[in-house]
Amino acid sequence: FGVVEFERTSLEQITAAELARKVAFVPQETHVVFPFTVSQMVLMGRRPHQGRSFFDSSADAVRAEEAMKATETLHLKNKPFNKLSGGEKQRVVLASALAQDPHVLILDEPTSFLDLKHQIQFYDIIGRLNRERGLTMIELIIGIAIMALVLALGMPSISQWLNNSQIRTAAEGVLAGL
Repeated sequence: FGVVEFERTSLEQITAAELARKVAFVPQETHVVFPFTVSQMVLMGRRPHQGRSFFDSSADAVRAEEAMKATETLHLKNKPFNKLSGGEKQRVVLASALAQDPHVLILDEPTSFLDLKHQIQFYDIIGRLNRERGLTMIELIIGIAIMALVLALGMPSISQWLNNSQIRTAAEGVLAGL
């Protein structure tokens, strides 16, 4: 029937803990019941690297701070996550995923609940991360407007499958309206 591999290793041979260290996920929306600060939320991304320890190391704090800088959320580190705007929350969730040091980042319609300003900001950040870090990103995008936005912000993977002239024309029309 075939074999599914990740980094040339069969998924059957990769433990859940090992996969958690290599693949991070950014959902459409994140709901948090407890009053965690931004810093605490980002540090949760380090959990796959902590083994049996429940305490954050100095290396964890450094990785979390780097992730907050990369997502332009460091200035929010002491704020309660639940008090942030939708765009700020998504950037914090992205920071948590980046703090995980993944090889692959999976994004599930990460801007579907954001206004245009925050969509552009979010895609600008992940486009920069893709170019600077070579981070592999897999994203579920529904809607030609978002695909056009991602294309406009220089995500090369989008241009590989946006080769149908009708779709490209529609995307250019959306971009002309931005």
